[in-house]
Amino acid sequence: MSLTGEKERIIQKDVLHGQIILSRRKKYVYQHSNDGGYTLVNLLFSLIVYIIIISSLFIMFHILNDQTKRSTDLKAYEWENFINQMQREMNIAEELTVEENTIKYKNILGETVSIHQYKNLIRRQVDGKGHEIFLLKVKNVQFMKLAIGVNIHVISESGKDYNFTFRPLRELSYEE
Repeated sequence: MSLTGEKERIIQKDVLHGQIILSRRKKYVYQHSNDGGYTLVNLLFSLIVYIIIISSLFIMFHILNDQTKRSTDLKAYEWENFINQMQREMNIAEELTVEENTIKYKNILGETVSIHQYKNLIRRQVDGKGHEIFLLKVKNVQFMKLAIGVNIHVISESGKDYNFTFRPLRELSYEE
């Protein structure tokens, strides 16, 4: 057996047993050898972190979903916008007639305009055509003609009452 054959046999034996040692080291490089591998503890720790992240995502999605559900009550800006629209309509109204759940009048062009409840909303129609939505989430609406104007009483789907009295500009005048 030659000397090189003996070295090969020793190297093969050391490689089989995992005990090979590099004889040449680089001058400025530190090599750290960790033969421990990926343990069961590492696996359990990773699994716990993953479960915490996933469970917190479900909680966040649940909270976001609850906040985006439609409320059955009117928001303040919806009611105020409805009041502004109705006030503009009352200001141009001619031949105003008020029934329990409908307001009818003639506009500047002579068309008959009606404002009434349709399902869960209040809508405006011109000559019985169209579908202009004024207010959503309405359970009931009631119009009453008063000496000073027109009163509207709205009950939202949540049961909250809203009232407002419109005073048409055409009917108000100063007496001297």
